[in-house]
Amino acid sequence: MEAIATAYKQGGAAAISIVTEPEFFRGSREWIARAAGQLPVLIKDFVIDESQLIRGVAASASAILLLASLLDANQIRDFIRCLDAYLCDALVEVHDEKELERAMNGGARIIGVNNRNLRDFSVDLGASERLAQQIPDGILRVAESGIKTRADVDRLRAAGFDAFLVGESLLRQNDRAAAVRQLVFGS
Repeated sequence: MEAIATAYKQGGAAAISIVTEPEFFRGSREWIARAAGQLPVLIKDFVIDESQLIRGVAASASAILLLASLLDANQIRDFIRCLDAYLCDALVEVHDEKELERAMNGGARIIGVNNRNLRDFSVDLGASERLAQQIPDGILRVAESGIKTRADVDRLRAAGFDAFLVGESLLRQNDRAAAVRQLVFGS
């Protein structure tokens, strides 16, 4: 994990996301400590309980992913309030209009649109383009999944996105620093 974080930092990444969910995605909270000194860390897990937030903060998370598909607006609001007390951000992930409404009603200040449909795993960058139009100004927009090229970044930036969560396409690269640099700077 340290080597990946170092390569991402060398390439110009602003942060790194780490899957901590052990059962389905074989993630580990231990990976956070290995990357935390390099870049800010976003924890990705199926968060359903406040104790998970506290453990994430204790593990040095800079932000924690909240899935609007799992949480109602009140839970999102409560979890954001908890994270605010620890100066930790919440990235609230949505995939459709219903989840976007839940995120906004929950007070999300950072909304990530997942281009991957978690029901059938199909990927469509059009999901981000469609939902971006419905996200109010003042909310940080993050496009997630399916981003492979600088053209994808440019397309999503034109749709109003401020940040990009890229995972699988970078992990498949031999020279991850160069791959990040290409996405960030186009060179």
